[in-house]
This record gives sequence, structure tokens and C-alpha cells, in this order.
Amino acid sequence: MRIFSTTTTLLASGPFALFFMACTATTTGDASSSSTGTEADALESAQCSLKGHAAEVDACRATYTACSAAAGADEAACRAALVACLPTAGDHDGGAPPRGPGGRCDGGAPPPPPDGGAPPRGPDGDHGGPGGPGGGHGHGPRPDPAAVKACHDDLTTCLGGTTDVATCFGTEHTCVRAAFDAAFQAECTSLTAKCAASEIPADACTKITERCSQGVAPAPDAGTQPNCK
Repeated sequence: MRIFSTTTTLLASGPFALFFMACTATTTGDASSSSTGTEADALESAQCSLKGHAAEVDACRATYTACSAAAGADEAACRAALVACLPTAGDHDGGAPPRGPGGRCDGGAPPPPPDGGAPPRGPDGDHGGPGGPGGGHGHGPRPDPAAVKACHDDLTTCLGGTTDVATCFGTEHTCVRAAFDAAFQAECTSLTAKCAASEIPADACTKITERCSQGVAPAPDAGTQPNCK
């Protein structure tokens, strides 16, 4: 049996806090549509995509934790189930997961199956059935899928060693955030140049500047939070 400790993760102090944040987000509609153009919307969508990705990873972590802590657990099978559960870079195109059946904010983590297998996939290939995230809407910069996969590969390697679970997942969160941020900053650089060349209306550039100053993961006290679905 593994010993699980707590740590501050990418977007919250733990999976349950992050689930609460995701559930309290607006759960209808796409990332808010700007009347001044789609460029700022694209940046907002990227912020929401990271938030949704992180929420699903934490949901997979909860399933893995339950599997690994069970009496007589097959650790290798639990890690294999985790690999099957982890989202890819394109699984979230606009926000945090909606509420699942019964009001649960559980888009990617149904209760762990008794055989230690991966959570079932819904009709669109997502984890969590009709109520879970996957396929999504939206647009905007997305990370290199290979970079995100490398983060997840390092996670499973870490979990197979002696490092505690919280540290392994904390490192994964940091790695994934860096991948998302690289794409986000590249888009900001491109849009800033277009604004400087007057290729984008001034009011849209004001919104772009605000989003870019926030970064891909806005602080809780950021002026205008992304309106995620």
C-alpha cells in the first residue's frame, strides 16, 4: 500500500478543491464571445482548455489513488488504468468538465471499477460518458501533444519508483502547464505583433493584452477570469 501525501497542484490545493472550482464555473455555453473579434476568445479558450485538462488529470489521480490503496492492489494494473485515463492535449477545447449524473463534477472519474481497469469511455471517446468532457468546442492555441504525452510518461515512471504520489502529480502539473504556456505565449507574440501593425482593431488588442498579461493560468485575483463552459 502506498502512502499518499498532499501538495499544492497546478490550479488548486488538491483534486477536491479543483473539482469545486470546476463545478462553480459557468457550466453552459462556450468560452465567452467577444464583440471585438475572435483573437481574445482564442486566448480565453486556451486558458479554459488547461483548466479542463488539469481537472481531468486530478480526477484520474483520485481513481488511481483508490485503486492503489485497495487491499491486494495490483500497482502495475493501477498505473495502466491511469495511463488509459489521462487526457490528451486535444481533449479539452473550451473549459472545465460539466457536472456528471447526480450533480457530480466528475467528467473524467467515475468510481474505480472493481477489476482495476480504466474508467469507461463515452460515445465520443471521453472518460465519463455523456456527461463528461471530450470533443468540446472552442479554438485557440493548443500544446504540442508529444510534449503533453512526455509529461504523462514521466508521471507513470515516477509512480513506479519511490517518489510520493503527490510529488509525482505535482511535477506532471508543472510540466503540462509549461507545454500549454509555450503555445499560449507563441500566440500572444503573434497577436501582439499584429496589434502593433494595426492589423487588429484597437478594442480587440486591449482584450488581447489583458489575456496575455494573465498567462495561460490566470491567478484567482486576475481582473477578468476566463468564462469557461
